[in-house]
Amino acid sequence: MTFLQTEIKRYKEEFDSLFLSYIPKKPLTLWQPVIYHFKTGGKRWRPFLIRTVGKIYRISKSICEPLEVIVELTHNWTLIHDDIEDGDILRRGKETLWKKFGSDYGINC
Repeated sequence: MTFLQTEIKRYKEEFDSLFLSYIPKKPLTLWQPVIYHFKTGGKRWRPFLIRTVGKIYRISKSICEPLEVIVELTHNWTLIHDDIEDGDILRRGKETLWKKFGSDYGINC
């Protein structure tokens, strides 16, 4: 495994915990689809790049972390909507959010 692959793997584990800490626990009916979609995987390149640029410019984690979450939420929101528009039923080998919970949840997530 290369240095970059190792760093991304380490970061992904850290980021996944961070991301889930930003998601409200209630109402579960609203947030369960978001958590489901997020847990299907992904490379987390976008938030990793924000963190890396933050390190280069010595920007504190407390400033970078909310941006990392916002970027990943926005990216995943576009994937969810793309799946609905294209009628895709699988993403990352798992049932898409709209297929599992309905397109109304997909649109409103």
